[in-house]
Amino acid sequence: MNPLLLPWLAEIVLITYRGFANKEDVRPVAFLPVPADYAASFIIFGALSFAGGGLRKPAVIFGWGVVVATFLDLWDPKTGKISSHQGPTNVPGQTTQQGGQTA
Repeated sequence: MNPLLLPWLAEIVLITYRGFANKEDVRPVAFLPVPADYAASFIIFGALSFAGGGLRKPAVIFGWGVVVATFLDLWDPKTGKISSHQGPTNVPGQTTQQGGQTA
């Protein structure tokens, strides 16, 4: 059995969960993920599954990295782009001075 099966299934579960949980997004079928989300995971993990020999372990690590990035919302499987999240804008304990500089 291919060791990439488990990260691929985890990715499918994340995509499905986000499809049901995201109620603000407008989709053709309400609360279901767009098929392109699944197709992207098939393509990415399918390509990784061809890695053999010494490349198998890095491919599995990369696969789990994709799952973690999707879970943390750092990567969008549809577009393949890194998220543009800038992190928190207000850090506790810091005050903003005039001109936008922090004290």
